[in-house]
Amino acid sequence: MLRYYPNTAITNMAKQNDWITQARHEEILDGVNVVPFAIGGDRANKNSIKFHILFYLIDLIPRGISRFIIRKRIYRFFPTIFSASAIVIFRNLFAFDMNARVLRAGAFYRYGHFIRKKLFGLGVINK
Repeated sequence: MLRYYPNTAITNMAKQNDWITQARHEEILDGVNVVPFAIGGDRANKNSIKFHILFYLIDLIPRGISRFIIRKRIYRFFPTIFSASAIVIFRNLFAFDMNARVLRAGAFYRYGHFIRKKLFGLGVINK
């Protein structure tokens, strides 16, 4: 997943190779925000959402099923009703790599803090 930033070599290369339009290049130079979960850090579309779903699910499902999905292009039928963000949350709950464990621990700590604060008034330093 690539994000374009103003005045970088990759942004200039993308413009030269017509990977991005002139209008988009000018937006990047002006610092216009890009959307998350988009191919090349640019505008999201249904195909990019489907690829992101595949990308985040691929380490949760057996290798044979992953290969089958890719070979048969079954990812074309993935739903695009919801954002790939929902898949990222699902993945982080059930994956056991270091990144998922760190994100999961941070989320549990954060939500635990707010639950304790809301229910018991704990977690707030009284001065």
